[in-house]
Amino acid sequence: QAPRRLRIKNVTDTMLLGYALDSRTEALAPGLSLKELSRRYDIPDYHFDFEAFWALPYEERPWRRFHEYQGLDCFLTALLMKDLSMEIDEESSKLGEVVREYLVPGTEALAE
Repeated sequence: QAPRRLRIKNVTDTMLLGYALDSRTEALAPGLSLKELSRRYDIPDYHFDFEAFWALPYEERPWRRFHEYQGLDCFLTALLMKDLSMEIDEESSKLGEVVREYLVPGTEALAE
């Protein structure tokens, strides 16, 4: 029996939303990474040295620091998704339509 395909639905990409908002200017923003986009919240730069983490023996890895870093990434992604979506809808109904009708379905197709 063939394995079931995972169907990805309701995918939203914060970098895609940031691009949609910044595409209205002549010059795109210098960076649309999660950390670049999250600067709007006055959160200090945060970093995690994954290479050093994985190089340590399992029992010596700073798991709490790892989970804090991942948790902050998840929190900022959810916050940006909400705020950028609202900005797009406030910007113009046409921009919101382009995002919902073309960019998000394209993201879903790539996720699959």
